[in-house]
Amino acid sequence: LQAEYSNLLESFFYNINIYKELKDHDLKRNLQLREELITKMEALLSEKKIKQVQQLAGTLLSEWDEIGPIQKEDWTKIRDKFKTVTKKVFQRVKDYYNEIKIKREKNLEAKQVLLAKTDEIVNNQLAEGRNWKKSTEAILNIQKEWKTIGFATKKENEEIWDQFRTLCDQFFSE
Repeated sequence: LQAEYSNLLESFFYNINIYKELKDHDLKRNLQLREELITKMEALLSEKKIKQVQQLAGTLLSEWDEIGPIQKEDWTKIRDKFKTVTKKVFQRVKDYYNEIKIKREKNLEAKQVLLAKTDEIVNNQLAEGRNWKKSTEAILNIQKEWKTIGFATKKENEEIWDQFRTLCDQFFSE
């Protein structure tokens, strides 16, 4: 009976040691995986293609959540480092889209100026009826300039284009 008890006790502690070693190995491996994700996230800070950055950042966040636990003493440091890098990446994406928004607002203002010029030319030409050649050249130059300006915000871009097109059609139909 004593021999069987000793055997079972030895087997039990052997299995406990294996479990502890596997657990330690898993915790170390999870820490390594999390550090690799932090490195990948930091690499996104130098990536040029913002859409790709945005997509990869989302993927890395999902992977972060799927990785198992790590040692408690390492958790706070690793989590804070990942949060900091993630915030920087998403701030970069946000800044990019804000720049686009500002650029589109400037484009809208430029298009509004051209619309006003066109309106003035059309109204003067229809009222006075002279100098068609000069007015036509002015309208054609405004159309060329319009094409060089980028997009405005979607809703306003369509509205201002319709107004501009209507004025040009009105001018050339007279």
